[in-house]
Amino acid sequence: MAAPRRNILVVGATGKQGGATVRALLAPGSPPDFHLWGLTRNSAGTLAKGIADDARRLHAEERFQLVEGDLEDAEGVRKLFETISAEGGIWGVFIAIAFPGLGVKDDRERDQGIMLASLALEFGVQAFVYSSALQPAADDAETPEYSRLSKQAIERHCKSLTEKGLKWTIIQPGFFMENLSGTLGSIAVSLFLEGLKKDTTICLIASEDIGRVAAGVFADHEKYVHKVVGLAADPLTAQQIVDAHQRAVGTPITRVPSVLAKLLLWLNADARGILHDIEMHQHTRNTGAFPTFEEEVRLGHSVCKLQTFEEWVRTQHENSAAAATQPGWNKVSLVKVLTGRS
Repeated sequence: MAAPRRNILVVGATGKQGGATVRALLAPGSPPDFHLWGLTRNSAGTLAKGIADDARRLHAEERFQLVEGDLEDAEGVRKLFETISAEGGIWGVFIAIAFPGLGVKDDRERDQGIMLASLALEFGVQAFVYSSALQPAADDAETPEYSRLSKQAIERHCKSLTEKGLKWTIIQPGFFMENLSGTLGSIAVSLFLEGLKKDTTICLIASEDIGRVAAGVFADHEKYVHKVVGLAADPLTAQQIVDAHQRAVGTPITRVPSVLAKLLLWLNADARGILHDIEMHQHTRNTGAFPTFEEEVRLGHSVCKLQTFEEWVRTQHENSAAAATQPGWNKVSLVKVLTGRS
């Protein structure tokens, strides 16, 4: 008799992290009893069709099902949990909540994460994996980046449910390598060069590796219960980012003129806030005020091999058509960077 399937709800299945998690969980060699439910707001949209095509390409369409839902509709999300639970229970949940936008103060991210963690406890989820963000310090450090504040609140809520029985794992990705490509990437590189200290490192991670780590956590979930998994695959200074790109493809990384970067830093408080968080993280590591950082990062590297930035650039170059960045995928536009408006 076949073993009962383990249902895993992937919240944000059509996003960068959620899509990567779906692909990793359906890849050859993944546990065959995993059955994925990909939550999306529009199951008929282009992104939804793309992730369904990925499941077919992996010959795993029978283990993947798209479901529509809106995280702002709490009652609808509860009904979704009830529906999946009736199909054999909800064994696992992965959540990556959409970035609200640069400088956007939006409590919905916080409220949605807290709601999902509470539902996971109520429905007896055995593996709750929350993708947060690398924090500036070990404890609740002040940060001008609003989305990071929401993520800190969700992390605290997950931990508060420990004694009640929630089996959580928190993944903390660093700065997405995807943010260093395209027009916005050219701005980011110049901002790093102009606004960070020469020896300050940016902890980089590829979104596809976030999915692979999440899949590894689910595959060996008891090992990661109540653990924070830091994802800093390749800590590089701004100049090292430039050098790695040159080595990877033999051409300079695209960047805007330094005078424009300086102007942006003067005009845009949110851009300054991101650099502030990076500098704070560097300071707490150097002073020993973040004593768990190295252990958390080692744990991340123990799950699977993570790409270096140089490897990622080379792969992007070789597969440029398939790996093209989705315009506006992280809800940051050039206008927002220039004006500081949300």
